[in-house]
Amino acid sequence: MTPMIDVVFQLIIFFIVTINISESRNETIRLEEGRYGRVEDANERTASLIIEIGREGRVSISNFPTTYEQLQGILANRRRRLGPSFPVLIRADYRTPHIYVANIMNLCAAQGFPRVSFVAIADPRTDETRERLSKRRGGG
Repeated sequence: MTPMIDVVFQLIIFFIVTINISESRNETIRLEEGRYGRVEDANERTASLIIEIGREGRVSISNFPTTYEQLQGILANRRRRLGPSFPVLIRADYRTPHIYVANIMNLCAAQGFPRVSFVAIADPRTDETRERLSKRRGGG
């Protein structure tokens, strides 16, 4: 019975990892401004694992809540299938306490992923983004 449960668990992880929901993101996450950072392109977004961390520390992938144990299994599966050079992106709210981000970074490092990057606002030229950043800085 135990091997069957293990196989079912691995299948669940496989299907979670392979589901391609391109724009299913947690809209409550407000990103930090990173105007001088690396600009993310659309191809990189689909060819990477995006881990979202909400303000209260809730971890999700494609807006599906994930526990640390599930994330560890997903990372192990990705590393086994695609190797350690597979890019992992962390999309964290700018108000998230650093301990939650550090826990995810440590989990990625423990699974052998040296390429961990952060998603930020690269171009604050849209009116909505400019207004939000202005309010954050105390300018309105």
